Amino acid sequence: MLPAGVWAVGQSVLSGTCTFDGSRMDIQLSWTNVSDATANSLQKMIDDGGWNWLLQDPPPFDVFTYADNNLAVGHVYKYQHKTDAQVASNTFLCRALDPVPTTQSATSVTSTGGTLHGLIDAGGLPTEAWFEYGPSASLGQSTSRQDVSQSSTAAAVSAAVSGLTGGQTYHFRAVAENESGRANGQILTFTPSDPLPPTPTVTTNAATGVTSTGATLRGSVNANGIASEYWFEYGASQSLGQSTSRQSAGSGSTTYSYYRNISGLSGGQTYYFRIVA
Repeated sequence: MLPAGVWAVGQSVLSGTCTFDGSRMDIQLSWTNVSDATANSLQKMIDDGGWNWLLQDPPPFDVFTYADNNLAVGHVYKYQHKTDAQVASNTFLCRALDPVPTTQSATSVTSTGGTLHGLIDAGGLPTEAWFEYGPSASLGQSTSRQDVSQSSTAAAVSAAVSGLTGGQTYHFRAVAENESGRANGQILTFTPSDPLPPTPTVTTNAATGVTSTGATLRGSVNANGIASEYWFEYGASQSLGQSTSRQSAGSGSTTYSYYRNISGLSGGQTYYFRIVA
């Protein structure tokens, strides 16, 4: 049940409630009369179709009620109460309409997914919402449906999507459906980031040919399909500080062993080294 709407002019107040049940709704109206009024009228408008009489000159009770039941959803129902003591009229408006989805920007975008967001005005009816998305404006994929509050204020919805391709632009929109109909939000886009290329795999092996002034540094590299270079870093502490020249490690996916000879070392000094690619 929606909260009662109340509009007042002078001393007269028209109020009402809208109750929805599936594809139908009931409207209960009540008002207080102006104390010195001798004539009253109640009129009704559906959408913008003009005013029609419901009651004319009802008894001037202190409080009067009227039930307008079994109405079809998908329309705006407006009522006005007038008395001979009023120039203006009081109005009460009730609606149960197609939902209004608003697509909002995606967040938490990674190389394989993101979170889609939207706002759903349920139009006063029990409503389901979901997102449609895909690599073109034709969309083609959808998230699971989720229930949305049946109030006429916008409710936030979101859904995480995964399994996307980095660097590919994706289109998406919020969608909502209730007894009154289905509505699509505007189409927005987002682009998952390009995945980082694989890094080479390296293994440092034991040095060989160690003398008082030099050694042969050894290691292996797998380029993992990306054009790569390798070199050795070494030094008298774990900070290293020296390096050999860079050499090609190819671009294949096979592990190869490499070595480089170094000289000019100090006998009795411990040296640290590693292969880098």
